[in-house]
Amino acid sequence: KRVLMHGWSLDETGRAMHKSLGNVVYPEEVFRKYSRDALRWYELQCTPWEDLKFSMKEVGEVYRALKIMWSVYHFASLYMNLDRFSPSRYTLDSVKEYLQPEDRWILSKTQALVKRVTEAMENLHIHELARALREFIVEDVSRWYIKLIRRRTWIESEDPSKYAAYATLYHVLLTFLKLAAPIMPFITEKLYQDMFRPADEKLPESIHMCDWPSPIEGLIDEDLMKCMDEARSIVEAAMSARQSARIKLRYPLSELVVVSNSSEVKRAVEVFRSIICEQANVKRVKVVPLSEEVNYVKLKVELNYSILGPKLKSKLKDVASVISSLNPLDVKRSIDEKGYFEVDVCGEKVKLSKDDLVIIREVAEGYASSKFDAGTVYLNVKLTEELIAEGLAREVVRRLQEMRKELDLPIDAYVDAYVAVGNKKMLDLLKTMEWYILREVRIKELLLTPSPPYKAAYEKLWRIDGEEFRMGITPL
Repeated sequence: KRVLMHGWSLDETGRAMHKSLGNVVYPEEVFRKYSRDALRWYELQCTPWEDLKFSMKEVGEVYRALKIMWSVYHFASLYMNLDRFSPSRYTLDSVKEYLQPEDRWILSKTQALVKRVTEAMENLHIHELARALREFIVEDVSRWYIKLIRRRTWIESEDPSKYAAYATLYHVLLTFLKLAAPIMPFITEKLYQDMFRPADEKLPESIHMCDWPSPIEGLIDEDLMKCMDEARSIVEAAMSARQSARIKLRYPLSELVVVSNSSEVKRAVEVFRSIICEQANVKRVKVVPLSEEVNYVKLKVELNYSILGPKLKSKLKDVASVISSLNPLDVKRSIDEKGYFEVDVCGEKVKLSKDDLVIIREVAEGYASSKFDAGTVYLNVKLTEELIAEGLAREVVRRLQEMRKELDLPIDAYVDAYVAVGNKKMLDLLKTMEWYILREVRIKELLLTPSPPYKAAYEKLWRIDGEEFRMGITPL
């Protein structure tokens, strides 16, 4: 009934493709290098009523998005299989009371995506839906939701919050496949047959035989999605502050201060406080109004000599001397409230306007800062030995828990273990956190040594912060 036709396919510079010009790109060449689905997804992202300036580099970028997508499904399949997740047993309804805020957020985003893609498809705006699918699977799922639930997937017991995450992810990924099937028919069919059909025999024979998803309005929460947008902005700003201070993410920091008068920011921190703390790796986060920002900055007031020189002439030196002796905060407060600051020079009152002064703001010592749309974050970057040791111990625990999971050990099973690292400083730091490693990994006897002390039942080489760590565990 309707046919959508694209414009001409041109080379990257906008010239027509001709053999004589040597700029012809054959589809088979792209298939071999990047796959059929990558070419389809790339071309369908281009606005159809404009000529396509074909770029092999941009096809490569789409191919990287495909690989990210594949990694998401591989992650889900790996952990769901390890924990014997059954979609028929753990339905969304059955785990509803255990859904975390991040689960409800991604479910809301998924339903919003269904509405957006459906509308774009009906209006023949195929480029919009192709771009929306890419943004969702790369930014919302891979780079955010997977990071938020990763720690829950490490829980060894039949924890209901872990299975709530699996049920959520199963629903999200199956819905995404149905939406993406017309755009990339081959990879969606492959993932459907390998991951979803074995888990649920009642599903249709092919992804292309599934019904088109209808949005579940009850799962859409606009307020929650806005809160998460703010939370992500805060985390991104905290990451930027860390980078400016050159402090790696694995080191926990004591405090993140969010300066903002926005009620939405305050609400976002209330709802997603634990997520902000975990993703920014800080002990606590608090929101303060703009009026309290002075506690995290150093102010310095100088004269604007280009303006005041001709006005004050011989008095300039005396005014500069008086200004340098005052509290910069008092000067700024007067400028903000009155629009001027008055100084007494040799019995004469001199009014200085905002233009007459230069107020320099510097971040207070021990803090790093970064701005986001609704405010500024101040990150306490004072690293103590205790914080460094805790960060290292967490990295070791995570790897030992991964090894336990690979051995398929019961939650209550104890092990003997060793951690060997040649770096003496790292070894000494780990020894201060021995109690933590023993508790978190259920270890009876733990040896922290410069070299492997014995042959364990299961051993693995890990790299943490550029150093080699050899770890071994033996089930008891």
